[in-house]
Amino acid sequence: DYIPGHAHGDLFSYELSIKGARVIVDSGVYDYVPSAMRNYCRSTAAHNTVTIENQDQSEFWGAFRVARRAYPRDVQWQVEGDTCRLSGWHTGYQRLPGQPTHHREFTWTAGEGLTVRDVVRATRAVQSVSRVHLHPQCRVKLTGSHEAQVDFAAGSCRISFTGAGSLALEDTHYCPEFGKQETNVTLAFTLEGKESEATYTVVPN
Repeated sequence: DYIPGHAHGDLFSYELSIKGARVIVDSGVYDYVPSAMRNYCRSTAAHNTVTIENQDQSEFWGAFRVARRAYPRDVQWQVEGDTCRLSGWHTGYQRLPGQPTHHREFTWTAGEGLTVRDVVRATRAVQSVSRVHLHPQCRVKLTGSHEAQVDFAAGSCRISFTGAGSLALEDTHYCPEFGKQETNVTLAFTLEGKESEATYTVVPN
């Protein structure tokens, strides 16, 4: 715990392949020296989870060091028939004004797809952003204010958000291997408030 050299801000992040094709990906690792790309790849914004007030879940410094860090709490795993569910929250943002917490629940149902539910609670209004990083080979098109169509070699999927937020596309970076960098597209859903809740679904077509 006192040498978290390879730690990233990736609590509650995940990757998803559909029909053998990589669709939702984390940003990877570009290098191990102090650099802008090292900082980016370790950041929470580079992973498929939620940033609050544009901060990382844990405090990163140098190329390998971590100060105050996030810990998961109340992690639960359930399987009911064709549905599995994973949930929990973490302590990482409680150092910020308003002591915000991020709660996340994944629900996967065979033949139906993935649902991700996020709840952010704080004693003051905070801004939170949920990001979904897509593989560089994916072609992305916004089909509504809260929905995107994602096409890839093996097929397509629809990613739909619900909640009082706004959806945008971001140009980001994906590192498939050490020292290699590619451009990819990320969905970013932004909310603000003392208690914000958003859900998105990933449904293969």
